[in-house]
Amino acid sequence: MKKVHVPAGAGESASGPLRGRRQWFALLAVAVSLAAGADTPGAGRPLSWSQRIEADWMVEEQLRLAPGVSPALAPRDDAAGGCDGIKDGGYGFHTGQARDPWWQVDLGQGCPLSRALVWNRREASERAAALSLKLSADGTNWVTAYRHTGGVFLGQPDGKPLVIPLAGATARFVRVQVPGETFLHLDEIEVFGAAEPSRNLALKRPADQVSLSQWSRSHDEVNAQPDWGARGREILGQCRRLLEELRAAGAEPEGEAATCERLEAALGGATAAS
Repeated sequence: MKKVHVPAGAGESASGPLRGRRQWFALLAVAVSLAAGADTPGAGRPLSWSQRIEADWMVEEQLRLAPGVSPALAPRDDAAGGCDGIKDGGYGFHTGQARDPWWQVDLGQGCPLSRALVWNRREASERAAALSLKLSADGTNWVTAYRHTGGVFLGQPDGKPLVIPLAGATARFVRVQVPGETFLHLDEIEVFGAAEPSRNLALKRPADQVSLSQWSRSHDEVNAQPDWGARGREILGQCRRLLEELRAAGAEPEGEAATCERLEAALGGATAAS
């Protein structure tokens, strides 16, 4: 899932005092729903646009509340998402814009390889259309084993990842790379050996990438689920303060006030039942 920042609600234009504030009421609705035990948006199902926004907010909340999250990321922290076993059509990692950006995984030792599967991201999938795959024994000297010329491919959305035959080539490091001044972002990369064709040798192995982006995140620290009841009460307090500010500014946010009351009642019922 992608990382986005939930706007703080400040800085709206004077001509639209509610603009930029309504997302707090929407986020409150998400928190109430999750406190009541609703399923994670899009778990195993295609996402609507609103569900994608909810999923983004959930990741932001996990990052905000998870203990021990460090603001100082290294490229390897984000790169871990490219071989974590999660294939959901989002991006597992996201480099910054760079010249010929790359991602790579260390298999731990050199071994004969049978094939690699590259699972692309749903959005901006065309950026990987000219992807190449390189092999190395030492992580320094690389040999290009494959260069894609077949156009755009997907993966999780259509069940058709890019299949790259490796025909027993031996390597310890596997790198994927795209040409030009661009970004590289993929869902998952799997690498299979000749000795055990069904075993993904890349799964949860150390990975690295050329750079970080504003969408990069640590994939080891986003496992704890926030207390949605407590977070809902915190957001509810923010919504009440926003209503007071709007009324003081001469606005009449009666629709938002009614929404706030309804969600407050629902939040009370959800936390009482949990």
